[in-house]
Amino acid sequence: MDRFNPPLGRMQGKADRGNIVSDSKAIAVRLIERSKKYLEAPDQGHWLYEKWIEDEEELVAGVSADIRIEALELIHADDHLLASSAIQALACVGTKHDVTELAPLASSSDEELSTEARAAIGHILQRSKSIEELLDEVDSKASFLLFVEALAKERLLAEKLERADNRLRLEGELGWQYFLLPLCDHVWT
Repeated sequence: MDRFNPPLGRMQGKADRGNIVSDSKAIAVRLIERSKKYLEAPDQGHWLYEKWIEDEEELVAGVSADIRIEALELIHADDHLLASSAIQALACVGTKHDVTELAPLASSSDEELSTEARAAIGHILQRSKSIEELLDEVDSKASFLLFVEALAKERLLAEKLERADNRLRLEGELGWQYFLLPLCDHVWT
């Protein structure tokens, strides 16, 4: 199986989108279960998982919320790989409030789960920072790249919102004045 699998919603069939939307919880569980075969090294980030979740969200709006709910349950699974996959999913969709659920795992005697949980906590806290906070923290190449990545993601989201509503094209969305920044697209995709 290729490590760059298509989103689960697409695997269920493109023709019948109604069934895909009604089965958001099942998609969430299958994503976490399938992804345990493709765990990313905790110190390398969660870009692959984020991409899978983003693709699912394109097909099934709101699936991220179901992924979060399922991940919160599955982080305590007896299956070590399933628990690790749930932790990685939570790193991508969790909130600051979920850090309290991960904290006991971060101090676990199981070194692998502990490492996963600490990385997930760091990723959640990083994701929850504003662009301004990330800019203020730039003091190295790594922190600069985190800032630029967040800036590009925000701009791509603004472009998506602007395309959905033509009135926003001139005004800009998310605080962006409309100007040519699509050149960032090729850098991040």
